Amino acid sequence: MRYFILPVAAAALLGIATAPVFAHHAFVMFDKQKEVTLSGTVKAFNNTNPHAEIVLAVPKDGKATDWIIQTESPIVLEKQGIDDSTLTKGEKITARVHPLKDGKPGASLVELKTEDGMVMSLGAKAYGELMKN
Repeated sequence: MRYFILPVAAAALLGIATAPVFAHHAFVMFDKQKEVTLSGTVKAFNNTNPHAEIVLAVPKDGKATDWIIQTESPIVLEKQGIDDSTLTKGEKITARVHPLKDGKPGASLVELKTEDGMVMSLGAKAYGELMKN
């Protein structure tokens, strides 16, 4: 019995230690060579780890498509003055983004502007560069 418990416990510890690696991903799925401008209505601003995201309803041909726009982590955004109250549901924004390489409605944020003139810019410092500050 003792010889069975030790390998099972070791495997469990290894599984727990590697779980965060599988939960996090890089920005490689986005086309950093392409930039798209989207205008729409914020459906949600999920300021959660590992990366905050904006759900943006973008109208096209009489229908709205929900785009999932990924940003940096909440702690990195906080250093830039961005928190849970920065964007609200129903707010109109225009966002410059790097789209997904596969053409699906998803992107990584470069910069966004609200109707009242607030600017949330990650620009060249996106993709983990903000963490270095």
